[in-house]
Amino acid sequence: RLLWAPEVSLKCLVKSNFAKLLFSVTVLFPIKTNREKIMSVQDKINQANAKFGAEFANQDAASLISNYTDDAQLMAPHMPTFTGKDAIESAFQGMFDAGIDGLKLTTVELTSNANEATEVGEFVMSAGGTVLDRGRYIVIWHCIGGNWLIHRDIINSSEPMVQ
Repeated sequence: RLLWAPEVSLKCLVKSNFAKLLFSVTVLFPIKTNREKIMSVQDKINQANAKFGAEFANQDAASLISNYTDDAQLMAPHMPTFTGKDAIESAFQGMFDAGIDGLKLTTVELTSNANEATEVGEFVMSAGGTVLDRGRYIVIWHCIGGNWLIHRDIINSSEPMVQ
């Protein structure tokens, strides 16, 4: 004699109120996994990086600062820390005035929670197609009003220091 009949048990389970509630919640309100949340943050940061890259290519320092929080900091090698949008805009304008016109960013790692993300990546900086510098960066992103903005931008060169 069969002790358990799957089709009978399943019918009983589906008929129970708990099963109906569980089915409704999981189908109508799916829970995002942590991986899905990170992927959506990754997509948003990829979009922000693409916008940043386009503004950099256009040498538009005024637009670049829209990617930063009001109290952001840019920390580059052999330079003082640039704090606030005005100082960061000045730093980028100085780079453009020096002929730097290319920047390629590649995200290597991203970790995030609801309103903050940390991106680790690699960059290649160029002028007129000639590579001037390459290295690594860490960006701390803050989500403000649904927009991911750069709060801390830390750049490290992989090239030897010119004497």
